[in-house]
Amino acid sequence: FSIYSISFVAMLCATFASGELGMGFEYFFCRDGTVLEIDQNVGLYHHHRSSPSWTAERKIIILVLFTLTGLCGSSCAGAITKRFGALSMSITSTTRKAFTLFLSFSAFKNNVCT
Repeated sequence: FSIYSISFVAMLCATFASGELGMGFEYFFCRDGTVLEIDQNVGLYHHHRSSPSWTAERKIIILVLFTLTGLCGSSCAGAITKRFGALSMSITSTTRKAFTLFLSFSAFKNNVCT
């Protein structure tokens, strides 16, 4: 075990014992809408929208896809490091981040830089 695994198990047990794990799961995954929409609990969800922007099923699907793509990315990073070394992985990672930034600015036409 690593320290992260021990911490994860400890936090999982603590939240389960306090009942917060079940409440959080029910709050977010069993209700339609974003956290803001759930908190406001209004009929109109977003300006002219009469239905929630996220259904419970859609949130679960997106979370699973996000988890799987993260796992795939981590696996690819490990494979690149194992096969070509740390320098190649560092260059690949930096290039990927720069390309993502470039695509973000070109796709969304955001003139404000934070």
